[in-house]
Amino acid sequence: MAATAGEQEELTPLQQEIRRFIIRLTIFSLFIGGLLFGLGFAIGYPVILNFVFAIGVITANVPEGLIVEITIGLTLTAKRLSEKKVLVKFLDAVETLGATSCICSDKTGTLTMNKMTAANIWYSGKLCKAENRQKKGPNFIYDYDTSDPGFRALQEVAVVGSVANFDLTCPADKKVAIRKR
Repeated sequence: MAATAGEQEELTPLQQEIRRFIIRLTIFSLFIGGLLFGLGFAIGYPVILNFVFAIGVITANVPEGLIVEITIGLTLTAKRLSEKKVLVKFLDAVETLGATSCICSDKTGTLTMNKMTAANIWYSGKLCKAENRQKKGPNFIYDYDTSDPGFRALQEVAVVGSVANFDLTCPADKKVAIRKR
């Protein structure tokens, strides 16, 4: 048996809100239907007429356009995301993406042609362009300083938290070579 076979899929915030709304609406509809069913007896209507009236009131509270409204809203949001070059595979993922400020991906090959590189690095309170020393060479002027303690700490975190390693045993020009383990 697979390790994920027993794993339960978590509902998105939108799905949770819709479920909560439907439960409240159902309780309200059943309460009003039952109340009017009972009031019908007090007025003197026959049982079948009270029953039909109660069923009519309960079904009248069902929002027929709810699914259409949600689908239209998510579709319009997906359209806006596509204008920003974000393609969404599943429509319910649009709602989750709306609360996202940063997306990190490691889909090596699909998006990066097996060449994953950082564009920027942040250490010691400053943001620097992460120019590749192997590509640019020793004569290029780099934004970052490899002897800075903050840079060294960033290297350590990158090595410990990934399968990449930094090779600082290069010649005196202090090239930083990254290779997969």
